[in-house]
Amino acid sequence: LSLNVRPKPSLSLSALGSTHFCSSGQVTLQTQEGYSNYIWKNGTQIITTASEPSLLANTNGDFYVSAQNDVGCKDTSNIITVTIDPDFALELGDDKFICPGDLVTIGQPIDNATYTWSSGQNTPTITVDNLGVFSLTATRGFCTHDDRIGVFLLAKGYRDGIGLACI
Repeated sequence: LSLNVRPKPSLSLSALGSTHFCSSGQVTLQTQEGYSNYIWKNGTQIITTASEPSLLANTNGDFYVSAQNDVGCKDTSNIITVTIDPDFALELGDDKFICPGDLVTIGQPIDNATYTWSSGQNTPTITVDNLGVFSLTATRGFCTHDDRIGVFLLAKGYRDGIGLACI
């Protein structure tokens, strides 16, 4: 009688990139090759049963994989948590035209975001009385967006014929 003892499979799951990203991101999760019937799960839900040792994750969750070797021994990997921050839109709108001495407030409040204006302020909105192009970078979690808006100064005495006048 001959007994061939093989070690129990030992699956180790790793991420090929960041596991925390903005909603348009994804990460490849990878385990060892050489097993059959990889069962990929997010929490308790089976995502797919595959013959491949990798999975493209693009949703929130706790991912792990189970597999068996060629003699039927099974193992389950460690858990990798994938966190996806919800995206947001940043839209400063159309350029603004002001008369000399006037002020205009520009910007867009976004819940739980941080702000960096080209003029140095770190607030959701700024009030300006000078001409220029102002850019805003807003960041929330791993999502970052940029937009810009022009503020133009009209000459004293300007009339546009539809109600705007600098007197």
